[in-house]
Amino acid sequence: MITKKLTITLLLLILTVACQQKNNDDPSTLPNFFPLKAEILISDVSSDKCLNLEKLMRQMENPLFSFPAATMNTGFKSISDISSTKNQFFSFSAFYYKQGKANQLGLFNEVKQTDCNTIEILSTSREVLTYKIIESSELHIRFQLQNKWSETMTKKQKEALFERIQPYEYTVIYASKNNLKIIEKYTTVDPLCETKNLLKHELTKQISWAQNENELPTRYEIDSAYYDIVKNAVLVDPTVVLPQQDLARTLAVTEIKSIMTTPIRNELKLCN
Repeated sequence: MITKKLTITLLLLILTVACQQKNNDDPSTLPNFFPLKAEILISDVSSDKCLNLEKLMRQMENPLFSFPAATMNTGFKSISDISSTKNQFFSFSAFYYKQGKANQLGLFNEVKQTDCNTIEILSTSREVLTYKIIESSELHIRFQLQNKWSETMTKKQKEALFERIQPYEYTVIYASKNNLKIIEKYTTVDPLCETKNLLKHELTKQISWAQNENELPTRYEIDSAYYDIVKNAVLVDPTVVLPQQDLARTLAVTEIKSIMTTPIRNELKLCN
């Protein structure tokens, strides 16, 4: 009787071990002893004193890196010689805050970086654009677009690249384990006037992510000169006082959102 019970016990033990072994072959059944943190360590995305954009984007685009994230445009200036009214139009258009998931921000599309020399990025229409790294350190990288087009790209495709918003220089700064700063210089057509003249602008973005939404920034430091232009662009009642920056030149997210929903002055929508 004892022998029979021992045999049954052994059989149950073997079956249990076998089931556990089978489950261990499937990663989805493994216990999550080490949950993913909303952090990107500089040691994982930088080598040989050069920030690696490919490694950085690989971490941010990880399907598991679906943490709450926020993007705020904290600075803007026109590099082209344009009128003050047109500058107000573009400045207000760039004053933008949004929340989403860190792995869905779409900062760069399919990045490939060769050491600290070149970076390849796919355009929105799937052309491979080559950028040359012109400045770098462990915490930042600056790169410029080169006129090296794919052999399969037609003349019309090349021209079309510059008939829409086309970044020609980036500076990516690793600010902390959950914060990036990106400075983007780009060309674009004039949406207000029927002209083929290209305009150049510089936009500064702050990208943040956190374990929980309530840990995201509630205030942003914004370039004062930029914010002054934005205030002059909106249509407000003379009795209404727009939010003012504090001593640290910051605005609360609630204040930023209220300005974003304020109408722009009608005359700024005209070609001038």
